[in-house]
Amino acid sequence: MQELVDLGAHTLMVPGIFPMGCSATHLTKHETTDKNQYDSAGCLKWLNEFAEFYNQKLQHELDRLRGFHPHAIIIYADYYNAALPLYH
Repeated sequence: MQELVDLGAHTLMVPGIFPMGCSATHLTKHETTDKNQYDSAGCLKWLNEFAEFYNQKLQHELDRLRGFHPHAIIIYADYYNAALPLYH
């Protein structure tokens, strides 16, 4: 990000990650017979919890970077919450 700002970028959009626990790839790879591992939509809870954790850390880092680059517009794209209703 620093390099992009140094090159003159004024607006940056940084996407969060999707609800990975709902991804067909991850559902297949981490399939389990333990029904407690799934939410009401059939998504793996622990993977979605990881995605939420990652996105929170990302947002915190973007807040920190905004302090270093007050002239830049740094936008967090919340793909997680945008996509979650599609699975429910």
